[in-house]
Amino acid sequence: MVDTATKRLVASYSLGNDIIGDVEKTDLEHDCTIVWQGGDGGQIINIGSVAATRPSPGTAAYAAAKAGLINLTESLAVEWAPKVRVNCISAGLLDSGAGPEHYGGEAGMAAVAGTVPLGRMGTPDDVAGLVLAMVGPFAPYLSGANIVLHGGGEWPAFLRPLGNAEDE
Repeated sequence: MVDTATKRLVASYSLGNDIIGDVEKTDLEHDCTIVWQGGDGGQIINIGSVAATRPSPGTAAYAAAKAGLINLTESLAVEWAPKVRVNCISAGLLDSGAGPEHYGGEAGMAAVAGTVPLGRMGTPDDVAGLVLAMVGPFAPYLSGANIVLHGGGEWPAFLRPLGNAEDE
């Protein structure tokens, strides 16, 4: 998935899950040192979560860590510019294979996916596509950004009694 045109992408992290399978996940400090000391700099794309920007009952520690990752992204983008660009992707609901177990089977997965305006959960390929767009030639000014990739968000809980827009 990641070819030679994206070799400047050094590391992509997702606390516990290797989202971009073709990018070897190694020690963050080691990878940052390679980028910093490399001849022409590079890019770091951190993988965050929408949990960092909303209440996350039951996963507060995870959400706090992801919020810290957004701040780290913004801080390092200032500290390491112009040699290194640092950005973050805050992913929404992703179907990474573990969902049925987490959401109570296929029916639970379908119900949760139904809360996303695009009608489905994201996939690792959706994240990989955004990574490729971010490191490609069309975004050379992108640094310090947190891009939210969530299919339009989730249907607001306070509107659920009214039904989805599709139901009308």
